[in-house]
Amino acid sequence: MEPVQQSQTINQHNASNTQGVKLNENSYGPFKEHNEVPKPCWKIPSFKEKQSSGYILFSLYNGPEHHASQIANAVVVARHLGAKLVLPDIRGTKLGEKRDFGEIYDVKKFVASLDGVVQVAKVKPAEISSVKATAVRVPDRVSKDFITATIKPIFSTNKNLRLATYFDALSMENSKETVDSNAYQCLAAFGSLKLQSDLLELVDSMIGTLRSMSQKMGGRFVAVDLRFDMLGKKRCHKNVVSSERCYNAEEIGEFLNKIGFHKETAVYLTQTGWHGRLDLLRDIFPNTFTKVMPALLVF
Repeated sequence: MEPVQQSQTINQHNASNTQGVKLNENSYGPFKEHNEVPKPCWKIPSFKEKQSSGYILFSLYNGPEHHASQIANAVVVARHLGAKLVLPDIRGTKLGEKRDFGEIYDVKKFVASLDGVVQVAKVKPAEISSVKATAVRVPDRVSKDFITATIKPIFSTNKNLRLATYFDALSMENSKETVDSNAYQCLAAFGSLKLQSDLLELVDSMIGTLRSMSQKMGGRFVAVDLRFDMLGKKRCHKNVVSSERCYNAEEIGEFLNKIGFHKETAVYLTQTGWHGRLDLLRDIFPNTFTKVMPALLVF
């Protein structure tokens, strides 16, 4: 089958099956019913921080699953420092590969969502275009204490900072946030990003395929970020009591089972191909697929 024909076939399959899938109202596990309205975890602050003359620059990298956290960090830092936030670019995996923020996300939505929290510069201001910003590494879920003790002294001297968020299990576990910091992070992570319309259509198409393959479960499915390089626990972190913070395939299956997911639940993994170690997960949840398998099963 030619690539174009295959794409058309998948789209036709999505359209026909998505229309035919009706979410069952019966409970097949700890799913939220589709008519439940999530409670917002933020509110626009009633006061504005005193605006300084500095800027916070940053880039989005390591894939879209990390973008929300990186934006949340930058917003919290800019808010507490009273700095302006420069719209980030998006870096690829190859050196020098980057895209404009607006190619992937809705700029208007992003700026409007942060109104009253931080000021956003859509382009890098001319007055700092020739000035090299000071690089600062920031832990994920950065705390106000960290900003005050570590970042603020640097900002006082060098008004333009470039943030780089690093993800560390121990710092995440020990992080103690104020109510305000949590609210800003929540707003930035869950209320500021919206994909461009063509990407939203692609996402809807993918979800339609997954739902059509999960009809036994009323169109419900679970997606798990599990990759080959994590199957052998090579990237596990240990906390202060030396207990592991990541799980192998079997442990993930046991966890999903214990919290109430039915054995017929469709489980989709971010792993590209099948690996023998995934058999233990499929023993618990027979309808377990990697991300290339659903497309193959369509035909």
